[in-house]
Amino acid sequence: MSIDTAVLDRLGLNRNTALDSARGRGAEDLGVQDFLTLMLAQIRNQDPFQPQPGGEFIAQLAQFGTVSGIEGLRAAFDRFSTQTGGAQVLQAAALLDRNVLVEGDTLLHEPGRPGKGVIALPQSTASLSVRILDEAGALVNRYELGPQSAGEFTFTWDGRGADGGVLPAGRYRLVAEALVDGRRTALDSYVEIPVTSVAFGGGVDRIELELADGRRVRLGEIRGVR
Repeated sequence: MSIDTAVLDRLGLNRNTALDSARGRGAEDLGVQDFLTLMLAQIRNQDPFQPQPGGEFIAQLAQFGTVSGIEGLRAAFDRFSTQTGGAQVLQAAALLDRNVLVEGDTLLHEPGRPGKGVIALPQSTASLSVRILDEAGALVNRYELGPQSAGEFTFTWDGRGADGGVLPAGRYRLVAEALVDGRRTALDSYVEIPVTSVAFGGGVDRIELELADGRRVRLGEIRGVR
């Protein structure tokens, strides 16, 4: 905001009062009260024979309105950020001991708990196959699932090997492939993993979920909750 200092020089305010409150700060640091103090001082003490031009006065009012609006907007964003952060904390806490669907290929096999996943098919295929490997990389079972349409294919593994016997509890790997344009193509997969804890890595904007397979993921990385 432009203030006629020649007018203020005739006042007791001068630069030692109104202007001192803004000295040492940039224009972006001036608050609403600073603008009001300077504007009122100028209006009260302008030369009646040479009043401030109407256009300049309107421009100052507009500038004041802009600053006031920006401060209001900043306050609104601060409130929104606080509310959003609180909602994220509650959302993360509600996921404890729940299963979430995240990108990956690790199936956690436990007695009585089937391994579940989703296979992403970018296009239809004449042949979809799924292999289950143990932690050493050895094949323990294979499923030929035949023709499938494009989209998401939900897969459930009962924890059994190729001979029908129940395999030991542990981590197994899901490998999905499809016949696309005559070639075997690896597919992206998503697996259900239990959430074991919530970590706050430096604020609500750094909320992470710790999964049963040891990984940490952000809320935005969750594809679904089961």
